[in-house]
Amino acid sequence: GGRTTSGALRWAQGAAAAMVATERNGSGDRVWFAAGRYGLGNAVVYAAYDKSEMAGTNLEAKAFTLSGTYAIGATTLKVGVGRQDLSGTKTNFYSLGADYALSKRTSLYASFGHYDPENAKTSNGYGAGIQHAF
Repeated sequence: GGRTTSGALRWAQGAAAAMVATERNGSGDRVWFAAGRYGLGNAVVYAAYDKSEMAGTNLEAKAFTLSGTYAIGATTLKVGVGRQDLSGTKTNFYSLGADYALSKRTSLYASFGHYDPENAKTSNGYGAGIQHAF
């Protein structure tokens, strides 16, 4: 294998932040990533784009996501949409969720996701639980 090289730039100013990054691993696979965030009061909007290429193949993956959160007291509501293109096969995905903070380090969560691939069966996922940061 070869040498891995990577780099990233981050910027933050008040309620806004952005990042761009790239990496090439020892096999020659490449990844590019760009993301941004903007907060306005209790709401935060996020956007991200990712492109990956597998060396020695025609395989390429691209993904774009747009999401947001809105905090109401101890509850944070979440919503997200995205689109992935895996070597020409496109998939849309959607998510809804909520977190409820029990303390600074412990929260309850519930989430729903819908996966809608082109030319294939759609599926849904659900999750609920408790999260604790040590």
